Amino acid sequence: MNKLNNILAVAAIALTFTACSSDNDIPADNGKEYPISLSVGISDLSVVTRTSSTLEFGELGLYITRNGEKTLQGKYLCNNAQFTYGSNGWSCTNTYYWAADNATIDYVAYYPYQSTVTGNSISWDVTDQRNVNRDLLYQNASNVANTVNHSIGIILGHVCSKLVVNVSKLGSEIAEGTKISSIKIGGLKPKGTFNLTDGTWDSSNETAADIDMVKSTTTTSGMNSTYEAILIPQTAPFTLTIRLSDNSEYQLAVPSHTFAAGTCYTLTIQVGQDKVNLGSITQADWDTQDGGPLNAQ
Repeated sequence: MNKLNNILAVAAIALTFTACSSDNDIPADNGKEYPISLSVGISDLSVVTRTSSTLEFGELGLYITRNGEKTLQGKYLCNNAQFTYGSNGWSCTNTYYWAADNATIDYVAYYPYQSTVTGNSISWDVTDQRNVNRDLLYQNASNVANTVNHSIGIILGHVCSKLVVNVSKLGSEIAEGTKISSIKIGGLKPKGTFNLTDGTWDSSNETAADIDMVKSTTTTSGMNSTYEAILIPQTAPFTLTIRLSDNSEYQLAVPSHTFAAGTCYTLTIQVGQDKVNLGSITQADWDTQDGGPLNAQ
């Protein structure tokens, strides 16, 4: 999982929400209890909202599992509460309170929200790579203290993995004007369950299926292209099948590899008979990580 402190330093975006409330909701206790507000920092929103530069946050799920010594669900604690982002920030149907000035809380936050949670786990499916909500963001924090503005500072991080494939060159034997039509990943499982309590993945009961990568950039010639895919963290061998516009196919087999949560891997491939050696794939935080040139033939 990528380091959440680095996420905040690189690309945190602050959004503020003040919990909906009425005068009758606020307890008359000399100001010792305050409505909880949210500020949310999210990194690399390009994988969340690919269609525009607008920040379309949608819905976020929140658990408050400990709030001082309070145990009252619905006032101090929440169980998969749904927060919706709109023109006035984050809103919800309930108001949650800090237990006291010096109270601390434990919370779990994730995006996007799911209404169905089974045993503290949610099902995740990245088969459709064009789904803008295929990336899962998450934070689990403990002993968070009240602040001057009574805000929870949520910093969401990537818990899926990401693969980027750069096609740098087509072989000399391939006709001029031929372009990359598609790149497909084989041998990996596109479905899994994520445990919101401990931040772990399980795809042991799932089966492998093809995953069509999404083209993110291309040159005017159509030869140099970049494809990417959000993946369920797992360890397995996989293949890349590159289809050209002349309907020819080239395949690259990659030995067993661990796709770690919060990690991005970048492979550069040359398609055709211009051979290069298979490069290593190394783990890094969700940044571009060059795994070396690969040959598809």
